[in-house]
Amino acid sequence: MGAMSGRTATVARRLSASLTRPWGGARAPGEPPVVRGWLPYLGCALPFGRDAPGFLQRCQQRHGDAFTIHLMGRRMSFLLDPRDYPLLFKQGDALSFTPIAREISTRAFGYRSVYSSGIDDHIFRETYSRHLRPGVMGPLAECTQERMVEQLHRELDALPVDDDGWREVELLELVGRTVFLAGVVAMFGRGPVDDALYRGFVRFDRQFARLAAGVPTRLLGTVARDRDMLVDALVEPWPEASAFVQDRRALLAPFVDDRESARVRLSMLWASQANTIPAVFWALALLLDDDAAMTVIRDEIDGAIERGTDGHARLPASARARLRHLDSAVLESLRLCSGGISIRSVQQPLELSLVGGQRCALRPGDNLALFPFLSHRDPEIFESPLEYRFDRFYSERGAKQFTKGGQRLGFALMPFGGGDSMCPGRFLAQSEIKMFLAALLADYDVATGDDHALPGFDMSRAGLGILPPSTPLHIRLRPRTSRS
Repeated sequence: MGAMSGRTATVARRLSASLTRPWGGARAPGEPPVVRGWLPYLGCALPFGRDAPGFLQRCQQRHGDAFTIHLMGRRMSFLLDPRDYPLLFKQGDALSFTPIAREISTRAFGYRSVYSSGIDDHIFRETYSRHLRPGVMGPLAECTQERMVEQLHRELDALPVDDDGWREVELLELVGRTVFLAGVVAMFGRGPVDDALYRGFVRFDRQFARLAAGVPTRLLGTVARDRDMLVDALVEPWPEASAFVQDRRALLAPFVDDRESARVRLSMLWASQANTIPAVFWALALLLDDDAAMTVIRDEIDGAIERGTDGHARLPASARARLRHLDSAVLESLRLCSGGISIRSVQQPLELSLVGGQRCALRPGDNLALFPFLSHRDPEIFESPLEYRFDRFYSERGAKQFTKGGQRLGFALMPFGGGDSMCPGRFLAQSEIKMFLAALLADYDVATGDDHALPGFDMSRAGLGILPPSTPLHIRLRPRTSRS
């Protein structure tokens, strides 16, 4: 048994070492080190899928800030120095996000004919700037806030109350139901938005990473039925749909049938909910873990809210852009919880000049990626980067600046990606976070149990955006005795 254990341990060490060893003889002059992994085709998929940050950090320590990994039959090169990040967004036609978006959309949402329909993708994308940017998203944001306040108090009023007036609830469940049910009604209209739709979305979202990676639906439990159920719900136009949804529906109508159009709306549904829900969770969870931060943020909110005829708090649009401590707290929570990858497909031979002086050659068909999760934790950029500091991004005027190697960074914080793939709903999402915090903290005292421990991050979602919590977090709520 001892000999067998020794041989097993030796094999395990060799396999582990092979996962970060450049090998294979395929590296051309000027190309970064290649990490092929041990398994044919899968390459580095297993360690990358288990813990992408840890795996990439080990590769960085061994090979430097630029290297290539083999992943599911593809070569993916990473640039991990944030001073090199602009290179991903400044190569014009040489680097494109379009093939990546089409592949993920086809796999995850089941698109069949949108990309061959003849619709002008540029015109379609312009709907984002017409409806989701500051100055024009007002009607959608205000409708979202009204629905959110209604749904939040509906959820809280349904909770049992103990002898001291406290209600207890799991935080992600409270946030998920409130943000989803309110946000879907505000964007898509008053249709069949109920608990069954929410549960189907949660199940679909749990499998999204595997769907996007190309895992067949037959291997993913109920995901095919859940996706079909969501598409079915989005086929018919709902009463009171937002102008954003109506605009996009009208653009699609001449090119695809209603069901294909509903698949596009499913992508909009996922994009508007999958990252906003965990972002709201972390914004509140991290505040609950810092009494000083909670005091400052609550005071700032109390001084800005208005109350409707129902007596509940709302955060007026004029205040959302000037609550600088709240802005900073939201950005700090996003710094810690964002785990997205910015990625482009290499369309032609390309050689990049990196900030360290080395050259990085890339082949057509490669993917080039950034992983800001690691630079968000770089102590040269952010002092004590693992600490939550609610005022880290506070500035009396303008945006706080950060540097590395004496160079000011244009991409120090990247929770929403960058370039033409930057999340078009980022302004609405940040407003939703602020509106939820205002509605809750203005009307309720919120606390955690004595044995409270802040959850870790679910690293299996690395690459998709905001990392969900790895374990539940129960909170207690009680109406505030003194309110503004």
